[in-house]
Amino acid sequence: VAEVLMLRRIITTGKMAILVLPYVSICAEKAEHLEVLLEPLGKHVRSYYGIQGGGTLPKGTAVAVCTIEKANSLINRLLEEGRLSELGIIVIDELHMVGDQHRGYLLELMLTKLRYAAGEGGSECSSGESSGNSSGKADPAHGLQIVGMSATMPNVGAVADWLQAALYQTEFRPVPLEEYIKVGNTIYNKKMEVVRTIPKAADMGGKDPDHIIELCNEIVQEGNSVLI
Repeated sequence: VAEVLMLRRIITTGKMAILVLPYVSICAEKAEHLEVLLEPLGKHVRSYYGIQGGGTLPKGTAVAVCTIEKANSLINRLLEEGRLSELGIIVIDELHMVGDQHRGYLLELMLTKLRYAAGEGGSECSSGESSGNSSGKADPAHGLQIVGMSATMPNVGAVADWLQAALYQTEFRPVPLEEYIKVGNTIYNKKMEVVRTIPKAADMGGKDPDHIIELCNEIVQEGNSVLI
C-alpha cells in the first residue's frame, strides 16, 4: 500500500520521495525492486544505507531508500539547503521503531522536524497499522505527505495524534496467523488447550531438548518456510 501511495505522489507531483527502512538488508532489497519498477518511467532511485550514498539528494532523484540514520541526515541537509519543498512524501516502514531504545530517538527527531518545518507551508500526514494511509490536511498536490506503517505498534492511536494523522487499521492477512505455546513436550493453543504432545524420541537423544529441529522439519516437509 505504501508503495502505491509513494508512486502516485511521485507521478502526480513530480517531487522526490524518501523511503525509510530499519535495516540495510531490507534497504538493498527494496532499492533493487524499485529500480526495476521505476526504470520504464525514467525515474532514478538512490541508495542511502551502509556505505551507500552520502551528501545531499541530487536533483532528478525520484526515490531515496534510506536507513533511519541516513534519512535523518538527508532531512537535515534538505532543511539546511531550503529544499524541503522538493520532497513530496516520506514513508516510514516499521514505525514502531520510534520506541527503540537505541535508534528510536533519531526517528522521533526526524518526524518532529518534518512536522514543524512542513507545518509552516502545509502538510499532509498519515499513519497506520498494517496498511498505508493518507489524509488531507493541506492541498494534497503540494504538501508533504508522511506515511507511517506498522503491524506491531501497541499505541498507534497516540502516535497518530502526535503526527496529527489520519489512522487506518486493518485486520486483513493474506496468510492466517495461528499462535501456539510450547511447554516441555506439550503444545497449547492461545486458550491454553492441549493441541498435541511431541514424542520424547523427537529430542534426538537429548541433542535437541527444545524440539526445534522436529518442529521446523514438519513445516519444511509441507513445502513452507521457517523463520527462527
